[in-house]
Amino acid sequence: MVRGIIFDCFGVLYQGSLEHLRDYIAEEDRAELKNLSLSSDYGYLSREEYIEQVSVLTHKAPAEIGAIMRATHIRNDALVAYVRTLRPEYKVAMLSNVGRGLINQLFSAEELEQLFDTVVLSCDVGMVKPDPDIYRLTASRLGVLVEECVMVDDMQDNTDGAEAIGMRGIVYKTTDSFLSDLSGVIAT
Repeated sequence: MVRGIIFDCFGVLYQGSLEHLRDYIAEEDRAELKNLSLSSDYGYLSREEYIEQVSVLTHKAPAEIGAIMRATHIRNDALVAYVRTLRPEYKVAMLSNVGRGLINQLFSAEELEQLFDTVVLSCDVGMVKPDPDIYRLTASRLGVLVEECVMVDDMQDNTDGAEAIGMRGIVYKTTDSFLSDLSGVIAT
């Protein structure tokens, strides 16, 4: 039985522009976005050409694509809103490999308190994912067994680390796929 849900921050609750743009593109077109990004990285496409082509894929105006790309960290508003709905039924944590002070730039203290039962930051505990002890610590702070937790992370190594000690893991790709995956995990 799932009693605790643990979220990574970067790549899940906050995304870079490429990850954020993926959410606006049909799954069958995501490889095209990746190819466009690589072409841009190699210098085969100018910034303007990249923005134009991404605009076509997303059906958003080039100015909006440019604004998304200029943002350093983009909040996954849909997922953050969903996290707010979980607290009445589940214990909810954030577990993030992060340096000092950055989380406070992304979430206010009040928001952290509203969203999470506990926040475990690598910089505060001297451990990083996928160290098994950081998962154990998070479960302990939630007051649940590791076997009762689901770890949501965008990195396979981190979900593998959680699974190695008995947690369930969900590799985050998009909000829609996560909601479907979580529904399946909770049902079992």
